[in-house]
Amino acid sequence: MIKFILIPISKLIGFRKGISLQQSSKIIGSHFPEVQDKLLNILQLKENVNNSDLILASINQKSEELAPIPFLKAVDFKQNKKYLKYAIIPVLILLTTLFTGNNNILTDSLERVVNHRTAYNPPALFSFSLLNTNLNVVQGKSISILVKTQGKVLPNEALIHFENQQYYIQNKGKGTFSYTFLDVQKPVNFYIEANGVQSKDYQINVTETPTINTIYLKLKYPYYVGKKNETIQNSGNLTVPEGTKITWQVTTLNTDSVAFISNKNRVNFNGLTNNNFEFTKRIKNAFSYQISSSNKNLKDYENLQFSVDVVKDELPLISVNSNIDSISRGTAEFAGQISDDYGINKLQLVYYNVNTPELTNIYNLKISKENIQTFFISFQKV
Repeated sequence: MIKFILIPISKLIGFRKGISLQQSSKIIGSHFPEVQDKLLNILQLKENVNNSDLILASINQKSEELAPIPFLKAVDFKQNKKYLKYAIIPVLILLTTLFTGNNNILTDSLERVVNHRTAYNPPALFSFSLLNTNLNVVQGKSISILVKTQGKVLPNEALIHFENQQYYIQNKGKGTFSYTFLDVQKPVNFYIEANGVQSKDYQINVTETPTINTIYLKLKYPYYVGKKNETIQNSGNLTVPEGTKITWQVTTLNTDSVAFISNKNRVNFNGLTNNNFEFTKRIKNAFSYQISSSNKNLKDYENLQFSVDVVKDELPLISVNSNIDSISRGTAEFAGQISDDYGINKLQLVYYNVNTPELTNIYNLKISKENIQTFFISFQKV
């Protein structure tokens, strides 16, 4: 510091007297054969008290002779090659630490030197290494972590810290420990500690699941059934009359789409608002189906299976008996029975002359709304 920094600086700024101009010219002349004593001669001519024109012309001439000389040639790098052998050892040490991944040996030491007022603990006898390559877990599922200790001394017990709690973790032997997080619903931050040594902080990330909360079925029955429309909640299996229109309204959580799957046919529900979906279908035949929920991370995560049974609309039944064989005795009588699942709205007697069948006569019989009923009618002899 003193010899190579302070003393040269003091000479540069004038605190100490440096070498004279004549001494400098001799040093320069020894480095450059082209200069030799020319620079010294110039200085001596300039110090002459009788500055005649001849002396000034001589000074200018010698100055022009010195102008093309590159003074950078004063530094001969070839002479410094002999010192390269002393750089081999530190270079080898630096390369070894870089390629072996132990460069922290140098940086840690430098940090302790720079921050010399800071108290540093001695290096731990072991370190923790997390063996899990993935810390993602599906919401509601479990995940096991596996930690390995490496070092001169291996601990027998270890603790896991998370959510302001600490628990002992299972020792699997050979410095390996395991712990299982059950029913993970949200991200978890944790670290491992043993014998005063702590691991770095880790986080378990949760993949949100697309779940179905409620299902409403709006049933719109055919008009002839005579039933009022109704809404059923959380009931996928049901029996409906043929022709019923069903609207499924589904409320979900963390869901991007809901699909209606039947007989390998897939149709997406219509999105109403956030996490609300709807799908409508008119039912003609019995079938089984699935309602499936998906988001960007999980497809068809939740599959709910249901079935719909159909009551077919059968044709009305009618049976008639008559005394037509004894019509010669007087009045023709007809007696019968009619039935239908949803009741009879109209019953007519249609009669005509066999010679003119296109001329029909219609007679409305009085009936009730009962599903099964009998009727009677008689013809007076004409």
